[in-house]
Amino acid sequence: MVEALGASAITSPPAEVYTLMERGTVEGYGWPTSGIFDYSWQKVTKYRVEPAFYSAALHALVNLNVWNKLGAERQKIMQEAMAVIEAKAGERIQLDAAERKRQAEAGIKTIDLPPAEAKKWSDIAKSAGWAAVMKTSPETGAKLKELLTKK
Repeated sequence: MVEALGASAITSPPAEVYTLMERGTVEGYGWPTSGIFDYSWQKVTKYRVEPAFYSAALHALVNLNVWNKLGAERQKIMQEAMAVIEAKAGERIQLDAAERKRQAEAGIKTIDLPPAEAKKWSDIAKSAGWAAVMKTSPETGAKLKELLTKK
């Protein structure tokens, strides 16, 4: 995403982001809505750009042959665990809203992109995300994209 926007990107452990920002080594970072207070990044973060791109969604994918070998009892346990996770997914919206409020209270200003720019921003994020998947696994990536995107 960052490179698709014409910037340079580096990957660093989260524990190093504070120092990188504080020293001006980097000018920003990409991170989910929640978690910046865990690393005290609010002290070195001035702005947040909206709309958000990407999400930290977790998926459980199981090969059908492996699934079938689990047996009914283990399958049931996994299905029940996933049902709990799905039921809590709506809470993420409320948690993110609370986190945005907390960030604003800490002095982090929100840059809301105008609609046309927001669409462009989101389109670039989607395109860059799928490009990374395709680079890693062209055949499987194409199948995933077909299954996971709206037509």
